[in-house]
Amino acid sequence: MSMTDTAGRTDVDLAAYKLGYCELGSIFTCFGHLLLRHAHQLRSNRLAFVSRDGDLLMRCTARLAERIGSGERPALSYVHISRQTSFLPALETIDKQALDAALELRGQRSTLAEALTYLGMPLTPIAPILARLSISPERGRVSPSAISLLVGDEQFRFAVRQESGRQKTLLAAYLQQERIGAGVETLLVDVGWRGSILSNMKIAFAGTSGFEPPAGAYFGLWSEGKPLSGFPTGTVGLIADIRRRRNVLEASAWFAAFLLEAVCRANEGTTVGYEFRGDKVSPILAGDSESRRAEERVVPVVAEIRRGIIDYIDENGATSDWLGASSDQLRRRTQRSLLRLACFPDAREIGVGAELVHTEGHAPDWWVPLIDATGADPLSHPRRWLAGLASPWRAGYIRHTGGPVLAAGFLLLESALLVASPYVRSLVSRTARRAAGVGFRPS
Repeated sequence: MSMTDTAGRTDVDLAAYKLGYCELGSIFTCFGHLLLRHAHQLRSNRLAFVSRDGDLLMRCTARLAERIGSGERPALSYVHISRQTSFLPALETIDKQALDAALELRGQRSTLAEALTYLGMPLTPIAPILARLSISPERGRVSPSAISLLVGDEQFRFAVRQESGRQKTLLAAYLQQERIGAGVETLLVDVGWRGSILSNMKIAFAGTSGFEPPAGAYFGLWSEGKPLSGFPTGTVGLIADIRRRRNVLEASAWFAAFLLEAVCRANEGTTVGYEFRGDKVSPILAGDSESRRAEERVVPVVAEIRRGIIDYIDENGATSDWLGASSDQLRRRTQRSLLRLACFPDAREIGVGAELVHTEGHAPDWWVPLIDATGADPLSHPRRWLAGLASPWRAGYIRHTGGPVLAAGFLLLESALLVASPYVRSLVSRTARRAAGVGFRPS
């Protein structure tokens, strides 16, 4: 299908396809070129794409490799690993700091059940403990005293250690089966943003005989609250990497993080665990839930965006304009495109963004549109407008409600915050999230 084939397609379909072909197509083409070049430099013969968000990355890379067509190409595989299945094997225990951080992931809306799920701890084995301590995991915010009581309870700590050991054994078996950690020739590929899965794997299997952590390649590595030394060694953010420089161009992918995730995400549940089926370790995927139903409702829109991206790669991905440019040239060109799309989208792009949704694997009954399309005026309804800042695609919401002037102001503020101290950035972030009523953090 090409840009001129419009028969039988709705306005939303056309806008979604155009977003894919005219904007995201070149962005994902750049990612594919940089990934293949990086794999060649590392002499990696296998690219392992992390499930869910790695789905489109793998499809684009495979299509681009076919179009380029020369030289040996690395094998591509799709592996079911998630933050949720790697967190507890690395933690071994859940202390107050870890639980407090998990509770704050979505501001005031996180429950204890969601926080424990985020950390990979199922509720079933600790349900009697929670009942004995009179803690209701599904209801509202749990008090600081209850958190202290829970993490200090010896039965809870023992249950966490047991569950951690069980999950670590299963994760090790799955990684061995998929040849992850068996040698440096495998390159783990994901969207980003903190490299937490690879960090967790390195912690969980540090000193394990025969385990050699793979290198990691990401669309972006970015976390304003994390020290630069905190990212996993042997990793690179191909489009965005906060360790390279801290400015708005380098941060462009971070501004578009939730849009990228919504488009990249495979139509399947999050990997929540593993089980043996005969002599094979199989992933357990999250089942039906409100968030999965929300994702499935937007599959047709996502499919049009993806169709546009793949068509662009087919028609333009192997031209001399791509093959003849240096990696730095490709990256900088793509960063400019991303910054324009993230912070100054046009009305049709905003309309597509309002159709897409953001979900979290640890919150199965929660989802939100990428942009609050109702968009209150910032002058006449400031409190409602502040609430709309909770939109995951925040820059798009600001452009939608305040026009190019407010969008430029937002970009200037972000530019200043990028070079501000961690304390100032954290203070502004907390204040904004409280004013908005709920916060969002790509993970």
